[in-house]
Amino acid sequence: RRPWSSLAARLHRGHLALGTLTADYARTMLSTTVSNNAGPSVEKRAPSAPGKGSDMPFHKVADCFEGLYRAENRDKRLQLLRKLWKRHGRPDMYPLMRLMLPGMDTKRPNYHLKEKMLAQLYISMLGLPPDSESAKELISWKRPSALSRASAGDFPEKAFAVIESRCPSAESLGPRRVTIADMNALLEELAVADGTPAKQVVLRKMHTRLTALEQKWVLRIVLKDMQLGIKEATIFKEYHPDAEEQYNSICDMEAMCTECEDRDARLDVIDIQLFHALNPKSCNRTTWEQVPKIMGKQGDFVAEGKHRDAR
Repeated sequence: RRPWSSLAARLHRGHLALGTLTADYARTMLSTTVSNNAGPSVEKRAPSAPGKGSDMPFHKVADCFEGLYRAENRDKRLQLLRKLWKRHGRPDMYPLMRLMLPGMDTKRPNYHLKEKMLAQLYISMLGLPPDSESAKELISWKRPSALSRASAGDFPEKAFAVIESRCPSAESLGPRRVTIADMNALLEELAVADGTPAKQVVLRKMHTRLTALEQKWVLRIVLKDMQLGIKEATIFKEYHPDAEEQYNSICDMEAMCTECEDRDARLDVIDIQLFHALNPKSCNRTTWEQVPKIMGKQGDFVAEGKHRDAR
């Protein structure tokens, strides 16, 4: 064993270059590791044109949703959907898609708000007497009434009938309206608000900046009950032929919107990914008599019968 002083002298005399090389190599490896861990580079997009993309006013989205809700047939709904997407613009569709399909947006926290709690918040926010007809409309939203008989069991419709005369009009709000980006920011604020008073503050902010129709569709988004009259599978198919399969493989709407941005370009590989949830598909139920007919098409097969709860 050599003394530490001798070892230090040898390093100083003859191994300084090696030490420098080792340090340079370590710095290079460290920078490479940090670069690799940073994830894929994100392409910087140009700002959206005025009135397009996330700068599109939310009232136009709400008008489209209302049209989809009241459309008489599927062709009319598809026409309205394509018109909205054309007006929005193809790039960066994720902010709009998460408003259209809130139940499939896994990145936004749960609001922890149901109809009963929303009714109490609106009664308090609007200063309604508990025994007033309007308050009873919100509390007993499942029951038909003279004010909104057709909307029994539909809380957003009931709330719309109550707040229609208590909300700012489109004319009073002026040209500066809430955009898609603003709406997503407000919904994010509502989701992370801790406690009933904090959530009421956010709802009050929405109430002063949105019309009654816009608030009705905000309530549908919060309750994740859109009732657009068009299935999620149809929306995915209209967006991109591979969109539904891509979403089911990773359950990430933002990644799906990015991968399927070009509708004419089919995806080469659709596969599950580490640390991403997936949406499995269940097998079709059938009878034992149908098994030989189905399996026999591929040739001979072996099957072992098992009874329920058999171990």
